[in-house]
This record gives sequence, structure tokens and C-alpha cells, in this order.
Amino acid sequence: MIQILTYLLAVSVTFPIIVTLIIYGVRKMITGNNKRAIHESMQFSAIFYLILFFIMFEQTFHFSIIGPVTLVLLIVFLILIIFQWKLVGDILIRRVCQLYWRALFLILFFINLIVGTIAIVLKLNS
Repeated sequence: MIQILTYLLAVSVTFPIIVTLIIYGVRKMITGNNKRAIHESMQFSAIFYLILFFIMFEQTFHFSIIGPVTLVLLIVFLILIIFQWKLVGDILIRRVCQLYWRALFLILFFINLIVGTIAIVLKLNS
């Protein structure tokens, strides 16, 4: 049983687009709302894209950037909180978290495409 969970986690981190599509399909069947299903699949699968980014970057460039990226992500989260406070007046942590995870998904999706392309090019040239 633990081995099956390990394989599922490995596939989820290696191919986060599969996780996104599965979550989207399940949420679409449950809610029937396309927009809500897209948003929730983005929010829930963003962590897999983040883990993939750390692993892919370290494998491609042979150094870890977990510390600096984590610091940047915290600063972005704080900036979102400040914007929420200035625009709305009340800080709604749930709303800030939703916006944060959606933005993180979009950013990491394209960064993973770029880093993956660079990794393929470097591998072909060596």
C-alpha cells in the first residue's frame, strides 16, 4: 500500500499536468461548473508544479534554489496581503490564498516549460 502511494506521489510530481486534469475532471463532475473546476484544479495542483520546478532546476543546473525561491514566494504573498488591505480594507486570507495559488500555478506552469526546454537542449548538446 505504501509502495502504491509512493508511485502515485512520484507520478504526481513528475507529471503535474496529469494531476491538474484529474482534479479538473473530478471537480467538473462534482460541481458542474467549468470555471470553478478550472480554478480549483489550478489551486490544488500548484504545489506539484512547485516541487517539479525545484527538482528540475536542481537536476538541470546542479544547484538548489529552494531558499531564494521560498523567500520570493513569501514576499509575493505579503504583497498580495498588502494589496488586499489597500483595495478592500479587510484582509480575507482565503481570497488572498486563492489568488496566490492561482498566480503561482500560472507562473510555474510556464517556468517549468522553459526549464524543461532548456534541460532538453542542454542534454542534446552534451
